[in-house]
Amino acid sequence: MSDVPEVIEKPDAAAPQSGASRRRVNGEPEPRRTLHPLAELTLTRVREFVREPEVIFWVFIFPVLLACALGIAFRNTAPEKVRVAVEGDVGAANVSQVVGALAKSEDVEPVVL
Repeated sequence: MSDVPEVIEKPDAAAPQSGASRRRVNGEPEPRRTLHPLAELTLTRVREFVREPEVIFWVFIFPVLLACALGIAFRNTAPEKVRVAVEGDVGAANVSQVVGALAKSEDVEPVVL
């Protein structure tokens, strides 16, 4: 025979029969297989998240409904022109160049102050 002690698994009398806490013959607990700590934390957070159905609604369903509702509500309105103030004299050359360049855009309405 070899010098390696024989390991016989037997359930602990006080432990549940799920197999989670089995002991070796010499009384030492069997080493538990664990995931990486980040994986354990992620798994715990996912389990906690799934236990509350209202959270799933607020995270996944409500934003989609809100986006659809706002899309329907504002689909027929055109974007407003942006008013840009240009400070200076109306007759100055550089002010008229700036106002002329801004007036070429359809989205901008230049105003000379």
